[in-house]
Amino acid sequence: MGSARTGSPSTPSERQLSGSGSPLDEGTTAPPRMRIGVLGCGLVSHMYLPNLVESPIVDLVAIADLDSALAEQVGRQYGVRAVAPDALLEDASVELVVNLTPIHAHVGTTRRLLEAGKHVYTEKSLAPTYPEARALADEADRRGLVLAAAPDTLLGSGFSAARAELDAGAIGRPAFASAVMVRGRVNESSWYTAGATPLLDMAPYYVTALVSLFGSAVEVTARSTLWQPGEKPVEASEGAQLGADAIIRFASGATAMLTLAWTATTPHPETTRLDVFGAEGIIHFPNPNNFGDPAFLTRYGTDERSEIADSRQPAALRANLRGLGIAEAAQAIREGRQPRCSAHLAAHVVEIITAIAEAGETRAPVAITSRAERPRPLAAQGRNALLPTPVGVGRA
Repeated sequence: MGSARTGSPSTPSERQLSGSGSPLDEGTTAPPRMRIGVLGCGLVSHMYLPNLVESPIVDLVAIADLDSALAEQVGRQYGVRAVAPDALLEDASVELVVNLTPIHAHVGTTRRLLEAGKHVYTEKSLAPTYPEARALADEADRRGLVLAAAPDTLLGSGFSAARAELDAGAIGRPAFASAVMVRGRVNESSWYTAGATPLLDMAPYYVTALVSLFGSAVEVTARSTLWQPGEKPVEASEGAQLGADAIIRFASGATAMLTLAWTATTPHPETTRLDVFGAEGIIHFPNPNNFGDPAFLTRYGTDERSEIADSRQPAALRANLRGLGIAEAAQAIREGRQPRCSAHLAAHVVEIITAIAEAGETRAPVAITSRAERPRPLAAQGRNALLPTPVGVGRA
């Protein structure tokens, strides 16, 4: 099965995985689309593949999974060739691999991909511990490779427009934030409920957002209700059945209160709040797990919430734009810079999340040793250049 792309490759290496060409038309000044592969064909792959196969920045030429039958099935669905994982690693024409393996496999698979000379974009979390996350980031640097990590939702219009308002001083000097996530309760123990795994799965959206707003964290205090591996769910007399409450202090002087709770008795995807309070008002950020929900501004002394301009995603775009961070990372590689969703940012986030778990157990403050730069905001024009052309809209 060949790639869904059109065109005829001129070299054997271009034919090895895809059977179709990725070079741009002759005479164009833009760099060729980066040839990428996907490792892992589970449920999360279907959140990425619709956007990747239509990307103007990357050329998806192969997918791989240990379950070869699953890889073949997904490959037929999206018109992309399925190969064995080792074949994906060994093909020199594949520059970047998207790692969509389960959380517990991220470290080993990412390390193998880096050893094979591939740039990597991995699902969150980068690693289950900070030392492992830092080691992967350092390994990528040592090899001159780019390692990027989810979430990329903060590159969407909702968060980007709200952050621009914050940076422009719309609410004066920011002082603190309140972030809350409520999800449906978990009634059975599994690998997902063991230890800090649920935090490593969901906290990256909120912690990455807070670091993007306030910069590096320096200390965490927390209380948590986490299950040990194999522990059966218990009824909590008060508070969440599973989750954590944390106070995160930042080097900038700002403070954030973060609550993650798997406690709702009715099934629903997620209920969230992310509010930043400043000297003059409040910015109500969108769900950091989504790309284009609108954001709002409230001035102190009024009850009116005004929608922040350009925060609401255009209706012509898919609601889910996962893969935006992959396109941005490919662009960063071509430009010789670090991506916005960098490994060092992701490692700092892992240290904060694991500190929440530790502080929740010890009831003592935990110092954060790493530092991370706030990623540069992504303007609308730059975002549009990374996205598939909306239906019915021509690209200039």
